[in-house]
Amino acid sequence: MKLYSNSLNKKHKIFLNPIEKDTMMNKLIALVIALSAALAVTTVLAIDHTLAYVSFTIIGPGSEGEFSVQPASLSLGNLTAGESGSVKGSGMLVVNVGGRFNFELSHEDLLSREFSNFTVKVTVGNSSFTLTPEDNEYSLYLNPGTYAVSIVVYYTVSPTAVNVTLSKAPLISVSFENNQS
Repeated sequence: MKLYSNSLNKKHKIFLNPIEKDTMMNKLIALVIALSAALAVTTVLAIDHTLAYVSFTIIGPGSEGEFSVQPASLSLGNLTAGESGSVKGSGMLVVNVGGRFNFELSHEDLLSREFSNFTVKVTVGNSSFTLTPEDNEYSLYLNPGTYAVSIVVYYTVSPTAVNVTLSKAPLISVSFENNQS
């Protein structure tokens, strides 16, 4: 930017050449627009007085309509050989058609190899049962209704366990039997 001085009457005036004057004006306009936008966003944020937020999951019928599930999410975290502990989770089972339901523990080979103890206590409504890698199935008759499901995993990692990662893998599956014995 070149500045020109006019020294008449010992007063100094600064002049910009016409091209620099237009560039300066464009920058000034852009600055005013940016400041206006920032002020508008700040005003909108200041007006937001949200009292509550909502999240939910609607449980629709199962693929055949007999039942639907809201699964429990269990994380044992990072484990070391010989470590013991327990973890608890809860879910929901909505039974639309009464009948016999089969519950099955998944990954029984991996669980029996990497854990010296892996016991899962399942409570469906008022009924409780235990699943282990050696005894990994249970059958239960349920009437139509909504059942709270509680799952507690008791574990002891084997002293010879190797590096294994299991993430978001099914632990217990449930299926509906057509015959109601």
